[in-house]
Amino acid sequence: MSNAAIIAPRPPIDNRLERLVKLVEQDVRLRGLRSGERYLNTQEVASQLGVSTRLANDAMRVLAERGILARKPKAGTVVGPAVEPPESEMIRHFEVIHLLIRNDYLLAERDRIDSIVTGLLETLPGCDIQFSFVPAYNELAHTERLVKSAGASKRAYIIAVKSPQLQRFFAEASLPAVLLGTPFQGIENLSWIDKDQEAIGRILIRRLIASGHKSIGVVLRDRRGFGDDLMMNAITHEVLSAQLKSDALHVRSVPMDRTLTHLAIHQILSGVNRPSAIICRSRLILAAAEEACHELRLQIGRDVTLALCDPQSTRNDKVSTPCLRPIAELDAVGEGRLIGQFLLENGPIPRHHVIQVSFADSKVSKMQKDIGNYS
Repeated sequence: MSNAAIIAPRPPIDNRLERLVKLVEQDVRLRGLRSGERYLNTQEVASQLGVSTRLANDAMRVLAERGILARKPKAGTVVGPAVEPPESEMIRHFEVIHLLIRNDYLLAERDRIDSIVTGLLETLPGCDIQFSFVPAYNELAHTERLVKSAGASKRAYIIAVKSPQLQRFFAEASLPAVLLGTPFQGIENLSWIDKDQEAIGRILIRRLIASGHKSIGVVLRDRRGFGDDLMMNAITHEVLSAQLKSDALHVRSVPMDRTLTHLAIHQILSGVNRPSAIICRSRLILAAAEEACHELRLQIGRDVTLALCDPQSTRNDKVSTPCLRPIAELDAVGEGRLIGQFLLENGPIPRHHVIQVSFADSKVSKMQKDIGNYS
């Protein structure tokens, strides 16, 4: 008979602790830390997450048992060996990552895309990232040829195109792919990341209605995704709840062309029943709205209030035009890191992340100072 002690199974940890464990582990990975690098101590974790030091200590103990963290005398808490990809996983890194995008979208959102690529390379160093421009027509055939040309090489795909056909193609192909945006209804088995579009629409329209605006313009891009629909649904719901008139909303869809966008907004603002506020879907639309206001001698903030649906995510992520603008909890570099993690963890269960947003007025200096905490 063996004299070995009987080892009782460890009881499962409660849901609150498990949520905290997942949150801290996600923070470690989003920071891009490697094995051996210093991490927050127990007091710092408790303070930043608003939990007790006992709960924070329990979460870090669990992560130390899993190898995510390591506690060393004098060195404090450092990142553990489990965060560094083992040799067997390094071979899963991709030779090429194709960023499927339209040329006009890249021109309008170059800074954001560059930041996403920066974060992506932090998670997947050494990968060759190629911009694969998708034509406006025959986009599915173009993409099928691109995928077929890859052969047996290790490739992954980031989808920055609002196309239900491409979303369905990648969902059914089971290829390593992540969508920048919210998938259309019925599209499953596809990983994605997007800001909370419903919250963006709800936050902005509530603030405008509370400020006394009864006639509001909404200018969208002509290529709409499901996120645009979610945002508009939230806006429409709030307008109906406030019992505004049926013609309270002036909705326009414009191409990614600054001149045509300027003409469309100029027409809206020069009408008899012009709106007193304009919700702009993108920075390009905001810039065109500012030009139209100046041309019509309308003072921004007094005659017309502008709002931007593109949330601010870092201290340096500013626009020169005074406007209402939400804050995002995750910046574009963080998005890139998370996309890389999703690609590495590509499996039968797709991943998704909804970036939370809150409200900030670009004129409120304290908000601008505090935004640095999100970066």
